[in-house]
Amino acid sequence: MRNLTYAHGHFTMINGSAPFVPIPGVLGYASKTYEQLHAVQGKAPPFKACRTLIMDRLGCFRDPDWPWYKLNFQWQTLFLLVPLYTLCSSLSNLQSWKSWRLPVMVIFACFSFTATRAAALAFPNRADITSAAGALTIGILGNVYSRIRGGTAFTAMVTGVLFLVPVSSMNDNP
Repeated sequence: MRNLTYAHGHFTMINGSAPFVPIPGVLGYASKTYEQLHAVQGKAPPFKACRTLIMDRLGCFRDPDWPWYKLNFQWQTLFLLVPLYTLCSSLSNLQSWKSWRLPVMVIFACFSFTATRAAALAFPNRADITSAAGALTIGILGNVYSRIRGGTAFTAMVTGVLFLVPVSSMNDNP
């Protein structure tokens, strides 16, 4: 774009996972907002407020007009990705493919994920409550399982417990 200014060199970021580490590259910045740039070109972008909010607050922008493979996943993909991840996690924890415990492990982890995400939507910015909801769910399911089966529930619960760690990091932005 002609309204962008580019700076080449090494840049030091003051936030992120590795602050004050110089990063080589090219930085492009504009003196106008996204809407002003597109108004000059004669096309008004849809979702102005949403785009401005995304650019101002999150710093990462994905244009809705981009192809599907450049956009974020839709929430419906969780119905496929969560069971697939828990299945792979159970298999990586050396659970046998032919074991009857494998579906139990996947179901427990999916219930734990669902409880954590529901609590994250009900109580935004409260990671303590959302993590407790997932832990309580996996604990209750494990207790019921051990009483019904008459043994330890650790193997059935381990995937759900391991799944609580990555899910708790998602609680900041439900």
